[in-house]
Amino acid sequence: MAGARIQSYAYSEGPSAVGAAAPATAKYQGVQTLAVIEQAYPADTTYARPSTATLWDDLLVSWGVSLSSAYPMGGHAGHYAITYSTTTQRVTIASTNGVAFRPVMVGQGNVYLGFTQDLSSAAGWATTWTGASAPRGVVELVGLTVKPAEDGAKVTLTRYRHGRGVATGWGNTYVHHVTIWMRAEDGITGNLNKGWCVTGRVRFYQGATLTAYSPTNLAGYLDGYVVNASGLKAYGTSEDFLTMDLTIATGRTP
Repeated sequence: MAGARIQSYAYSEGPSAVGAAAPATAKYQGVQTLAVIEQAYPADTTYARPSTATLWDDLLVSWGVSLSSAYPMGGHAGHYAITYSTTTQRVTIASTNGVAFRPVMVGQGNVYLGFTQDLSSAAGWATTWTGASAPRGVVELVGLTVKPAEDGAKVTLTRYRHGRGVATGWGNTYVHHVTIWMRAEDGITGNLNKGWCVTGRVRFYQGATLTAYSPTNLAGYLDGYVVNASGLKAYGTSEDFLTMDLTIATGRTP
């Protein structure tokens, strides 16, 4: 773990599936599914997909474990490791036991992981593949600030359309106001343009601390849901840096 960053959670439509039995139907065309084709078995595509929404770091590990165990009784032989380099900002998919293969991107997985190069049969086979672009499931930040939590608990009356029903609504969250700083090339034309790191569930790392943010651990990570994103501004003589204000809701114990 290096400096400040945002990691996305890849949603999953489940169920969990490994191997050739994991269908690549429209229902599963999300960034949570990854597949490989091994040179020795060119007619077979091996899929891996977790059953729940999974954090970026954990998703890479999960895919590697699932693809490696897809055929425990024989047949396909690849053992896979999927890693992300904070230095090069690239994802690498490698067979750790020298099996030649070709990765298959499902849905928008090519953008999410940064494998925007040609991955058709014309690309051939290799034991290691590295994405041609920076992945959009994670964004390296220049820095960020996390303000102390505010109490977001509230009880309101909600009136539905045409006044046909009134219901009681509860809010049981803490609210954090987060300001992120990033390079311009990682912003409008990059990660912010795709949305995975500024919508839905995300995790903010302020640095190397791998434990959760708390009143006694101010350097910890913040895990929550983006409920508002605004205030995109450019700074620097050449507008080299961007800032954005995010409102993050986290769970609150009654």
